[in-house]
Amino acid sequence: MSQSTTENQSADKARAISRPGLAWLLVTWGRLVIGLALAGEGGVLYAHARTEAGAGPSWVGLTAIVVGALLSLSGLYAIYARTRPCEVIVPDSVPARAEPAMPMLGALLVYKYGALTEEQLEQALEQQRSEGVNRRRIGEILLDMGFIGAADLQKALEHQRAQARKEQEAAAEGDRQEQPELDREPVA
Repeated sequence: MSQSTTENQSADKARAISRPGLAWLLVTWGRLVIGLALAGEGGVLYAHARTEAGAGPSWVGLTAIVVGALLSLSGLYAIYARTRPCEVIVPDSVPARAEPAMPMLGALLVYKYGALTEEQLEQALEQQRSEGVNRRRIGEILLDMGFIGAADLQKALEHQRAQARKEQEAAAEGDRQEQPELDREPVA
């Protein structure tokens, strides 16, 4: 895939993410309009309370003005935040690592051992997805579909376990190196 195609796809995703839905429009513009109306009504209440004819306390009007202003500002900020250009951050490179702690079984069978094709793996993964909540493990599905033999599955599982042990030992070794050993004399 060319770089311009990848950039176009990233731009399409950014535009799709930045498109507001109907609920967002209603809530945001509702905050703005209701806030302005509340602030305006609060001004009327405050002015009425300050005159001799006013019977209500002036704090009610002031509270309505402040709440209305805050509601309007939150609506304005939501509009501002939504219309800002969306920047998609794509890392230049992935941090170097030989293999993940537990390489995926399908990837091992396809790329390391060549016991399976990518198409067969896709078929098995589709089968796994269709099974819903009570999914079987991918190894069982591959065996049942006849794509691999028990020996291939065993070899890949052993590789996974060995890799996990190496990662655990490396992590434990790293923890031991980080902890300084203290020479303490026994307290009498």
